[in-house]
Amino acid sequence: MLIPQEKIDEAKRLYDGKAMEEIVDYLGVTKWDERAKKGSCPWHSDSNPSFIWNEKNNSFHCFSCNRNYGIIDLYLDQGLTYIDAVKKLFEETGIEYNFSMQGVHSKPSYKYPTHVDSPNRDVVNKYWNLRGISEKTLNYLDIQQDDKGNTVYHYYNENDVLLTVKYRPSHKTKPGESKCWSQKDADFSPILFNMNRCDPSRPLVITEGEPDCMSVIEAGYTNAVSVPNGCNNMKWIEQCWDWLEQFPKIIVWGDNDEPGIKARNEICNRLGTWKTYYIEPKETDIIKTEKGNNPLEGKVPKDANEVLYFFGKEKVLEYVNNPIELPVEGVFDLAGAEEFDIQNAEGLYTGIKDLDDKIYKLVFGTLNIITGKSGEGKSVFVNQVAICQALEQNYDVFVYSGELPAPVLKNWVETNMIGREHITMSDGGHIRHFDPASREKMRKWYSGRVMIYDDNVDATATTLLLKMEEMARKFGTKVFLIDNLMMVDLECDSESRLQAEKKFIKDLINFAKRFNVLVFLVAHPRKTGEIMVTKEDISGSSDIVNLAHMVFGVHRYSDNERAGELNERGNYRRGKEPIKYESVVEVLKNRITGLVPKVELFFDYPSYRFYRTPEEIWHRYKWDDNKNPLRKDDPNDHQIPGEDKTPLNDES
Repeated sequence: MLIPQEKIDEAKRLYDGKAMEEIVDYLGVTKWDERAKKGSCPWHSDSNPSFIWNEKNNSFHCFSCNRNYGIIDLYLDQGLTYIDAVKKLFEETGIEYNFSMQGVHSKPSYKYPTHVDSPNRDVVNKYWNLRGISEKTLNYLDIQQDDKGNTVYHYYNENDVLLTVKYRPSHKTKPGESKCWSQKDADFSPILFNMNRCDPSRPLVITEGEPDCMSVIEAGYTNAVSVPNGCNNMKWIEQCWDWLEQFPKIIVWGDNDEPGIKARNEICNRLGTWKTYYIEPKETDIIKTEKGNNPLEGKVPKDANEVLYFFGKEKVLEYVNNPIELPVEGVFDLAGAEEFDIQNAEGLYTGIKDLDDKIYKLVFGTLNIITGKSGEGKSVFVNQVAICQALEQNYDVFVYSGELPAPVLKNWVETNMIGREHITMSDGGHIRHFDPASREKMRKWYSGRVMIYDDNVDATATTLLLKMEEMARKFGTKVFLIDNLMMVDLECDSESRLQAEKKFIKDLINFAKRFNVLVFLVAHPRKTGEIMVTKEDISGSSDIVNLAHMVFGVHRYSDNERAGELNERGNYRRGKEPIKYESVVEVLKNRITGLVPKVELFFDYPSYRFYRTPEEIWHRYKWDDNKNPLRKDDPNDHQIPGEDKTPLNDES
């Protein structure tokens, strides 16, 4: 449950004087001046009293160590969860509120874990004490020990419901040894550790692991959580979205390594650059040990636990109290820009080897336009790449399909995804039948991963972009497909459409760069007929092509083109020889590498797949766990129209 902050503020105001007295008594504040409402800070040597009651926010603030402390903090220190603390405050001030959701198991099919109670915690206490974590912090976080001496973490949601129990060895792990695992016979929910003890009115520190969260709390800052599955899994953002949205300020403290920094950037973008800060170690904070034989000697600390262990609590709090603000949006130092290495850059492969060999990959953070005349396969091609291959490469997809109704789009995508092995044709090759068991398995695999925009609600560019941002931030969606530009309401009249198109293209590019996602936009060409389109033929403003990073043209060869053209001597004209392929994908623009190849392809009608080799037509997507070798034959007849009449030669 999300308790309205205004109600909590009202309760704090009503309890102001009594709260001050309870805190002074509980913390044993010395040199207390009741009239001036100040005393010595209980957390450090404070000869000149700097622990002062702030009547504006009804809490203490130390002007020396920068610590804040209010009545909710007191109740949390006394062992209550956040909901229990608010409930107690409301009871003290006579404010009514419904707390009926607290502790409720609201998921009927969820296998809730069992709380682990330790008869003793000797092994856990000893291990974590060596890493700078006290028994008090272990008690605060409800950390227990199982019968084998492993550390047990209990993950509660904001309603005090235990959703996940994790274990880890209470020793330094060896190569090949499991570092963590969840409770057997219980489900796992990707929520944040310690979220039920955090106050949404205060800045939240998000760490990469439980030891780092423990270290921040050990140092004295209790509004800290850790992610459940390391830096690469972002499912916790979606799971805890509404809870995270309450916090006015979020501080991200990940590991100081390449994966940690990459994750930090994504977290800041998704949670909001305007309210997120981050922590990274200072180059001057060099680890030094007495014996000098520690492998970390001479390095900067990697995470919060290393800061605690080597530098102490004060240094941890110094980092928490002085996080780094994200740079001003739109302005940055070029020298500090990341190195671009297409080999290591995140990207999507098309799955067509000859095309990938030439363009390598579609790099994230870019806008890619697909064009081609009606009926020539541009939507089929983009569905194969932007939906099926994206899912295959573990990326979730958002689709705006302005022309195809959802049932038709579903049929097209599933036809490609299920593959020819699981399709039978009837009625002269016009009707497809999916194997029922395979269809069910496939749908279970991609369920929840392809989200379709409901344009019956609002098809304006503004609303579409807002929904795309929500999907990128809340759900971590990485691939976005808009099919097609003409179906987007650009909120303009016919006279100003070209300018509106330019603005929409710029907005898509900024969106792709800001969230490091891949955007596909289908755009119709002006011309019709058998001639292949060029980038100049795309309908609308020339800025559509000029601003895009890559432009692909999809063309289906006509029978005339495939048959070739003879000269007056009965020989094929140069450049007009017969073509065995049915289609061609041409890169019309490539701002990433500059390469603009053409790749000719076959098309398999039963599976709606473009392909070049038999391996591509028989490719099995990951939902299909069949390990048998793929077939190596091509079941299609690629006879060139009229090829039995005249021999092929290169004469002009």
